[in-house]
Amino acid sequence: MSIIPQSPPPGRQDSTALLSELQSEVSTEAAPLLDFILKHAGKIAAVVALFALVLAGTAGYNWYASRAADQARLELARLVIATQGQDKVKALESFAADAPRAVSAAALLALGDAALEVKDYDKAAAAFGRLAEADKDGALGLLAAYNQGEVLNRAGKYVEALAVFEKLENQMPEAARNTVRGVLAQTAVQAGRSERARTAFDALAASSAGPEAEYFRFRAQQLAVPAGK
Repeated sequence: MSIIPQSPPPGRQDSTALLSELQSEVSTEAAPLLDFILKHAGKIAAVVALFALVLAGTAGYNWYASRAADQARLELARLVIATQGQDKVKALESFAADAPRAVSAAALLALGDAALEVKDYDKAAAAFGRLAEADKDGALGLLAAYNQGEVLNRAGKYVEALAVFEKLENQMPEAARNTVRGVLAQTAVQAGRSERARTAFDALAASSAGPEAEYFRFRAQQLAVPAGK
């Protein structure tokens, strides 16, 4: 009794023929790679499908994040325009606590300004300080640090303000450094740090010219003379 060979189903027959054709045409060097692909074709297909899903999920997340940021910007604008006084401070404080990253800087800046308007110097300094820390090397962060120092000065916290301006002096571009040095010098005087004020006035004199330089040298000399002489 002979056994009659059975033909594979049409689809299977086509794929088998295709694989056989590939194997016959692949060079000896590439054969191991083809064998690996054929052996793990199912797993590779699953990985590719998973990767496609990840890409789709990332695109969906980016769309969601962008939409959330747009909605947060609208809400921030509404709070700035529609609220006043302490109500504005409280609303912005709550908003800034969990604002999307794309809106966080603007929220902290608005909170600092609102707190300053009602003379809540502690909250204003804290908001500007958070923004300065979050954007250490950016222009907005430098502006926030300067605002923080000025607010601390208004609050009479000269030693804390001096620490902010001393750090900021080295971060500022050269073109804007004298602005910080001038405030730093005055703050050091208020803080009772005469020697630090003198060195700041000396630096101002060295980087200035004409009557302005003469004035800074005069201030430095005044601080070099012991009190009562």
